[in-house]
Amino acid sequence: MTHLPGPTVSVAICVDTEDRWNEMVRAVTSVRQQTYGAAEIILVIRDNPALLRRASFELRGVMAIPDTGGTGRRAGWYTAAAAATSDIVAVLDDDAFAMPHWLEALVATYSDPEVLGVGGRVIPQWCTGRPAWFPPEFDWVVGCSYRGMPGVRTPVRSFLGTSVSFRREVLLQCDASDERPGQDGNRFVFEPAAVVQRAVPRSRATWPYFRSRCYSAGESTGRIVGPGDLRQGWSIVPPHLRSAIRAGITGSITGAVQRDRSSVRAGLALSA
Repeated sequence: MTHLPGPTVSVAICVDTEDRWNEMVRAVTSVRQQTYGAAEIILVIRDNPALLRRASFELRGVMAIPDTGGTGRRAGWYTAAAAATSDIVAVLDDDAFAMPHWLEALVATYSDPEVLGVGGRVIPQWCTGRPAWFPPEFDWVVGCSYRGMPGVRTPVRSFLGTSVSFRREVLLQCDASDERPGQDGNRFVFEPAAVVQRAVPRSRATWPYFRSRCYSAGESTGRIVGPGDLRQGWSIVPPHLRSAIRAGITGSITGAVQRDRSSVRAGLALSA
């Protein structure tokens, strides 16, 4: 781990269950092996005193604190920001593993003083292999980057929560009711060179899980645009995702013509 000149970074890992202890330890280890050293690693633990005690005892050099930020996933981010001492707070899921240059790539993007937050690329690690019917265009269903996302540094409206970072001052100005802290214009950036891998268990590689997540996403879009306006709902989907879905359906149709059964299943999933 090298301490390069530049902004200081705290890495927060939010966790609420001891069931993923080994994955959490793996996440902590990956942060310790970064080419750009983290000033501190903060474990934010929700409603689990036993896990808090175990983490405090077994994970030396890690700050383990209870989540006091309220309800919702982002609450842990705000708890971490309040405890952090660094310029930037990066967030890594407890079932993710950061590649060695993850922090270095995130921090480099903050050389632009207008940038408030940076997100990275998330690669799925399928514990039982990717199902033949599961289209890469829908990897967001399992919290990962999907086919069609930009291949270069690009301004975006939102991030995958698996791998994100913010200037600490941005998080300190938010509370648990904020859906998208600090997002404004071109101030949020997707940096594909900042890579993490995320474990995808068997339970998430199923059609019921896929269908449920897609339905929930549709409900969220419906609440934003209101009932009966399908065109407006489609318009708020990022352009690269719209293009990826169209290309994926076309490819699946081609595969179906060639009697590739997995292409047929993938096409059905894309159009579900």
